[in-house]
Amino acid sequence: DKTIDIVITPQKGELVIAKKWQGIIRSKERLEIRAEREMIIKSIAVSDFAQIKKGDVIAQLDTREAEEKLKQAKKDTRLAQLNFDSLMLKFRQAEKNVGVQQQLFEKGIIAQKKFDEVKQEFSVLSNQMQAEQIKMQDILNAQKEAEKKTDGTLFSPRQGLVSAVMSMDNASENGLYVDKGQRIAIISDPSKLAFWMQIEEEFVSKLKSDMNVSIAISGAEDKKIEGKIFHIPLSGNQDQNTGMMTFEIGISLPAESKDTPELREGNSGMGEIVFDKKTDVISIPIKALSMM
Repeated sequence: DKTIDIVITPQKGELVIAKKWQGIIRSKERLEIRAEREMIIKSIAVSDFAQIKKGDVIAQLDTREAEEKLKQAKKDTRLAQLNFDSLMLKFRQAEKNVGVQQQLFEKGIIAQKKFDEVKQEFSVLSNQMQAEQIKMQDILNAQKEAEKKTDGTLFSPRQGLVSAVMSMDNASENGLYVDKGQRIAIISDPSKLAFWMQIEEEFVSKLKSDMNVSIAISGAEDKKIEGKIFHIPLSGNQDQNTGMMTFEIGISLPAESKDTPELREGNSGMGEIVFDKKTDVISIPIKALSMM
């Protein structure tokens, strides 16, 4: 058998330890519009990625039920006011009577027992008056809350770009029933975009603020963007299926130029972080090691 000598020449080069993650372009400033109470939405006046101004209409609400409740609240307020006024009249009369009886007691016309009975009656009325004042205030507050619910228009509190708009696909004839706290839409500032990536827990401790991240936006991979980490959260999110903990980090983006792709909210891409880089490293092909 002939022996064949294979000569493999080690090469000197650079060793880069890096990892890539998928991410998305999103604004640093986002305002979630959530239902302040249970409501019925009749119609949505905005769509995803629409530009809106402060005061623009976001949704129209069905207020028929709220208006009926307001009518009842006003009736409750009128009745409570009548009771309060009646008790107030008795209180003023009792207050005046205490003063008269005190003068009679000081002159020795009435006995101590009689004067104590008058003061006791006034004390009972005074306690009733305080309780009625609290009750009256609660009823007035209930009417104010009922009045708020009759506002049939939901307005935008700021200027920005709309996204994640609630779908009306499951609406009934009356409209879409929404629970308190349910998200209706998101309004973001498109001038303050950033790139966001979900990083596994094992890599978070290796991250530092201002660390470089090379970003390739989908559809424009030839135009790499160099960003810097500006946000590393203190807490993460646990996947209910896998149990894996991930942390969403924020990467600031450079100012747009002819060399950078046009960025919009919702653009996806890949972000690469270099954790270590060594120069003058001798590299040998793995195949060569297996032949030894």
